[in-house]
Amino acid sequence: MTKDTWEGAILGAALGSLVIPAVLKSIDLLGKWWRNSRPARKLLQGIADQNEKSKIFVRDLALQRI
Repeated sequence: MTKDTWEGAILGAALGSLVIPAVLKSIDLLGKWWRNSRPARKLLQGIADQNEKSKIFVRDLALQRI
C-alpha cells in the first residue's frame, strides 16, 4: 500500500471513530436542550416577570379551607 492510502485509512478511522460520533452526540444534546428549554420559556415568559402581577388557574385543584 502506498503512503497516501495509509494516510487516508488513518484519517478515515479517526473521523469514523472520534470526530463523527462526537459531532452527532453534540447535535443530539443541543436538540434535547432546545426541546426542553424553549417551549417552557415561551409559555412561562410572562409569569417569570416578578414585577408583573398575575393569577394562575389550575383546573381540578381544590384547596381546603381550614
